[in-house]
Amino acid sequence: MSQTYASNDFNDILDSLVLFMRNQDEFKDMNFDGSAIRELLRVLAYNAQQQAFQNNFVYNELQLDTAQLRQNVTSIASRLGYTPSSKTASKIRVNLVVKPVNAAAAPASLVLGRDAQFYSTKDGQTYIFSPDQTYSAAKAGGVYSFSNVTLIQGIWTVNGFMVTTQYGTESYTIPNADVDTNTLEIAVRASESSGTQEIFSQFKTAYDLGATSKLFFLRENRDGLCEFKFGDNKFAQRLDYGNVVTARYLITKGADGNNLSNLSPVSSIGGFYDITIDQVDERSYGGADQETIESIRTLAPIAFAASGNAVTPGDYIGLAKKLFSETADAICWGGEDNVPPRFGYVFLSVIPKNSEVLTDNQKADLVNILKQYNVGSITPVIVDPTYTYVNVISNVKYKPAILTISTEALTGKIADYLRVFSADKMEKFGGALEMSRLSEFIDSIDVAIKGNYTQVTYEKRFVPTLNVASSYVLDFGHLLEPGTLNITGFKVADVDSTGYTFSIYDSNGVLKLRKSNGTITVEIDDDIGTIDYVNGVARVNNFKPNALTNLYVTAIASCLPSDDQSLVGIRNSILKIDSIQTTLLAVNK
Repeated sequence: MSQTYASNDFNDILDSLVLFMRNQDEFKDMNFDGSAIRELLRVLAYNAQQQAFQNNFVYNELQLDTAQLRQNVTSIASRLGYTPSSKTASKIRVNLVVKPVNAAAAPASLVLGRDAQFYSTKDGQTYIFSPDQTYSAAKAGGVYSFSNVTLIQGIWTVNGFMVTTQYGTESYTIPNADVDTNTLEIAVRASESSGTQEIFSQFKTAYDLGATSKLFFLRENRDGLCEFKFGDNKFAQRLDYGNVVTARYLITKGADGNNLSNLSPVSSIGGFYDITIDQVDERSYGGADQETIESIRTLAPIAFAASGNAVTPGDYIGLAKKLFSETADAICWGGEDNVPPRFGYVFLSVIPKNSEVLTDNQKADLVNILKQYNVGSITPVIVDPTYTYVNVISNVKYKPAILTISTEALTGKIADYLRVFSADKMEKFGGALEMSRLSEFIDSIDVAIKGNYTQVTYEKRFVPTLNVASSYVLDFGHLLEPGTLNITGFKVADVDSTGYTFSIYDSNGVLKLRKSNGTITVEIDDDIGTIDYVNGVARVNNFKPNALTNLYVTAIASCLPSDDQSLVGIRNSILKIDSIQTTLLAVNK
């Protein structure tokens, strides 16, 4: 008879074996509880349980979704044509001016090579930066000026390999786990005595293949190191016995190299020590650590479906996450879905890892990356995320008898936990603020909390063009309570502005501009815009500030307390908790 095992538990397997044996005519009179045969069945049950565990482990490791060992995940990903990202070096753009002591005797030009080094420090650690390529500058006005030099965090390293097999098909391992494979350059010489070399490119798509294509194929081996190999004269050019392979690459500290500034030279440039560094970028950015297993699980199937091309919005999202290390999250939509429609364009919005929006240089870098994968005449456009800030006002009931920390510590704990809630549930594309979950989350922060009454206000921020009359649209994404909108943080040209603060307020759907010194309030413009309460959209027209009192103009509004204050981020809208105002109310029950 057949027997089906419903469980891999030892006792369940043993009971199944006993039941099976009792149903056999040869053993129906056997006592399975006290005889020696029970010990044999225990051995069989133990062996079956061990085999079931091994089978479960092996079969899980064969699937991308369930594999736990990195070496197995990367192996499966390689079969999909996906190479996990190595560490990525951060970078910073600078302008350099080198001043020779004797300008008249100095050469007409100066070379800034990759061996030049600069350093910065953070948290007691020193980080070395090197030029990404060789730069040259002519002497002008007694100095050498290098403009827009890209420095990348790390030190250039070179390894050499000899082809020792007849057909040159072996793999070569880069003996450093901190390599940035984006900087990897492979050159091949016919022999050690040869003075010429051929440059080989990394394989990207099937369109690169060919019997004479000078390609190398990169993968992560089972030891977590990067290795590369060459073709066999069918899909790429084969190397010959005695060829010499040179691998040049950067050793980097990855994400630790981000947010660095104030660089200084390690040594001279061309023997000149008077070096002035002017940073184009405020800080270094773009550094990333080795790609995680979860990221490989997500991106490998996307990359396989894209086949090296950017066609669908999902392709662009996958490329941004894979190739642009500053990407924390991304969303994409076609020009036909844009408002208003823009055919021939694709729109991509990215949340950076270290700021709220990308800089202009970062956007240019991302566009250049995406252009390599565009199909046809599609033009990628990078759009900033739009942020709606949520200000939380919460009355929290707590029981003093079971509170193990001070009330000040409880207030701080609530604020810290709400920041975590914001980062986890809201600060991403498609994020949402659900008031019921927010209230439940606050109750769960400490056992002493016995309930809360929480409300929120919504805040939009924008930076207007000074001294230019312009119009601005503020979309709160929620119905608003009449009379609650207040816009502050600016000044306008006025005959008497000393001691006054300026604001725009809502009056029955019409936005009005006023100034106040705390005693006197003067209305300056009785129609500077409108507000749609139902759709939560305010339009400010002919707004011409001449100064800001903060980094940005702030617009705060709220909805009726009786309305559901939940909010959902639409398309490239991001929600984020900003200010937190907590009032603790002691209760005895």
